[in-house]
Amino acid sequence: MAKNNYLMVSLIVIAVFVAMALGYVNIKDNMGGVNNALSGKIVNVNDNLETVKIGSINPLSGRVSYLGIATANGARLAIKDIRKEHGVDALKVVFEDSKGNPAEAVLAAKKLMFVDYVDVVFSELTGTSLAVSPAVLEQNKPLVYLAFTKNIIDDNALSIKTFLNFDDACEEFMGLGYDEDNILVIDQTKTNGESCLKGLKRANNEFNYDLELIDAGGDYKTILLKAKRDNYDRIIPLCYESTCLNIIKQMIELGIEIPLFCNKDNCATEKIVEAIGIENMPETIYFVQDVNEEYVEKYKAEYGEDSSDADIIYSSTGYDVIKSIFNAVRKCPDKKSECIIEKFSEEKSSVDSAMNYIFENRVMVPEIGLYEIMDGKVELLK
Repeated sequence: MAKNNYLMVSLIVIAVFVAMALGYVNIKDNMGGVNNALSGKIVNVNDNLETVKIGSINPLSGRVSYLGIATANGARLAIKDIRKEHGVDALKVVFEDSKGNPAEAVLAAKKLMFVDYVDVVFSELTGTSLAVSPAVLEQNKPLVYLAFTKNIIDDNALSIKTFLNFDDACEEFMGLGYDEDNILVIDQTKTNGESCLKGLKRANNEFNYDLELIDAGGDYKTILLKAKRDNYDRIIPLCYESTCLNIIKQMIELGIEIPLFCNKDNCATEKIVEAIGIENMPETIYFVQDVNEEYVEKYKAEYGEDSSDADIIYSSTGYDVIKSIFNAVRKCPDKKSECIIEKFSEEKSSVDSAMNYIFENRVMVPEIGLYEIMDGKVELLK
C-alpha cells in the first residue's frame, strides 16, 4: 500500500511539472493570483506579455522621508492590485532611496538604468528630479516625476509631471475674488514661487507682489516685520512643514495677523495645527489634492487608521502613477520611450483610481479643494 501511495504521489508531481513546462499551470507567490495546480484552472500568470520594469526613486530616509515612504506605500498598493489582476510576473518595481539628495538620486537613476534595466524611471521631489532628468534623458528613457515644478517638461520631451500644480492652485485662489492687492510670496523651494505668481497673474494681473527666497532654519522676523510695515494683504508661504511652522510661530510672537494661503502640506498640516492650536491659527486658505474615499479606506486598512493627510495624498499619487506607467508600457509592445510618454499622456482617472485627474500637455491636473481656517473652524470654500 505504501509503495502504491508513493507511486501515486510521484505521478502527480511529474504531471504538475509537465503542465508547468507546457505553460498550462503557473504556481506563483501570494502577490499575484496564486494558481493551484490541482484546481483544474488554467491561468497564464504573465498575460503573455513581457514584465514591466519601473525604477522608483524616493526619499525613504532623511528630512522628508515621510513623503517618500507614503509615496512608496501607495506604489506598493498599486503593485499588489496589478499583480492580483495580471500575475506576479507582470510588474517589477525597484525602489531606491534618494535621501532627498540630488547626487544620491542621480546615482540611483544610473543603477536603475544600467543594472536593473528599467523601462521607466519614477522620481520624487523637485530638486532630485531636476538632477535626475538629464541623466535619464541621455539614455532616452521616460521620466515620470512627482513634484510641483513644471520646468523639467520644458527641457525633457520624455518626461511627465505628476502631482499638484502651484500655478493652477494660485490661480484658483485669486479667482475667489478677495480684494487683495498686495501679496508676499515666501519661497523656500526656489522654484514654486515663480510658478505661483504665474497663476496669480493669469487670474488678475493688476496686483503688487514681492518674492522672498528663504532657507530652512532661519529667523524670518525681518521679512515678517517688513510685510507688516508694507501692509501686505496676504502671505503665501511655499516651504516645508518645519519651516512653515517656524514662520507661523514667529508671526504669532510678533502679533502679525496677515492671512495665509498655502498648500495644506506646507502650512496647515496636522502637526502644525496641533502645535499652534486650531484656535490660534492665522486666518488661512489652503488647497489640497482631493482623494477618493474608497482609496482612503484601502490605504488605512493596509497602513493604519492613524495615517496622516500627507500620507494619503502622496500615496495616492504613487498609486496612480504606478498603475498609469504599467498601462502605458503595456500599450507599447516595443517599449519605445516616445510611445510610453504618448500613452501615459492619454491616461485619466477611472473608477479604481485614487484621485480624479486628467493630463494636459504631459502635466497631471488633479482635482483640488480650497478650505479656510478661521476662528478655530475649517470650512470648504470650493
